[in-house]
Amino acid sequence: MKSPSSEPTLQSRMLPRISFRLLFVITAAVAVIAATARSAGNGQSIATAMLLGLAPFFAFFFLSFILYAIGSCISGPLTPVKNFDKGSPFAEDKLPPQILPPRERKT
Repeated sequence: MKSPSSEPTLQSRMLPRISFRLLFVITAAVAVIAATARSAGNGQSIATAMLLGLAPFFAFFFLSFILYAIGSCISGPLTPVKNFDKGSPFAEDKLPPQILPPRERKT
């Protein structure tokens, strides 16, 4: 009998996979931004200019996240469609009734 550690795992389609490498990169980026913010708070003008230059990008991503969250709350939870072919006119293998009769060709 195989142990559970040797069996392949299925990749989840619901949540993205986050690696330690990505977490280290994010942590390093946040540390650099925090150090720049601290320097700007101590009165260094270059750090203040860097933060003011990056502020629109952070504001854009933050606003996008907020609007996406609001849209997700408004639209409701995603549920699978049940009885998809119930309202289909082709469910019984016949064509739907014609609304307009076909025209006769003039030769």
